[in-house]
Amino acid sequence: MFERAATKDGVWGASRIFTAAATRVFIAATFVFLGVEAHAALWNTQADWSTVQNPTGVWSYGRKWTAAGDGFDLMPFRWHNPGAGGTGWYLGGTQWAPSVMDPIWALPGNNANGIPALPGNNANGIPAVRWTSPSDDRYDVDAIFTGADNRGVSVYTYVVLSGTVVWSDRIDSYLGKKTASLDAIFLAAGEHIDFITAWAGAGSPDWNWTLLDGTIQTAVPLPGSALLLLGTVPTLFAFRRRRACPPVTMQTS
Repeated sequence: MFERAATKDGVWGASRIFTAAATRVFIAATFVFLGVEAHAALWNTQADWSTVQNPTGVWSYGRKWTAAGDGFDLMPFRWHNPGAGGTGWYLGGTQWAPSVMDPIWALPGNNANGIPALPGNNANGIPAVRWTSPSDDRYDVDAIFTGADNRGVSVYTYVVLSGTVVWSDRIDSYLGKKTASLDAIFLAAGEHIDFITAWAGAGSPDWNWTLLDGTIQTAVPLPGSALLLLGTVPTLFAFRRRRACPPVTMQTS
């Protein structure tokens, strides 16, 4: 008759247990390694906001006439009005809109009545928060636009890559929210991403404050060791398959 050369509690059983454990460890390590994407640098519209200078680092606050295209006018003047909500940047004079206010409240439109925090009808352009790439790289871009005016909100929202609209949506309610998520976008040094809002035409043009929370971070490619792990796991599976049937010996009775 046939019988196993070693019992399940012997050398073969210990070998199977060790191989199974090693396989699980390598699988877990691989998925943890691959599942966590590293980021070398991160920028955020709210964390990096400056009431002191414009531009500030990679950020600048300005006006565009349309969402598409590269035209951009820097807002050179700082205004401070606690009654209107805080400190912001605008074009100067009595032209308060478009403007951008702490913490990145975008004010679409045109209004010449000298009262801050009142948007208009886009006749004087639309507000843009611009991020300029410091180097050739791939970036992950995320943005949350939230309707922040309890009087009413009707705005178009855009993410624009060096003059090309890569994402757009519309908000039509107070606390209405739209989210953009773009992965591994390549930008050469000096190219830019614009976060933009514009009045969409419903309700009063003198409302429409919109909160922007935008994040840009470098997307780091996986190092070669990740590929090594990927190759190791199938090898371990093959090893287990080859050893799945224990050796047998012939014994005569």
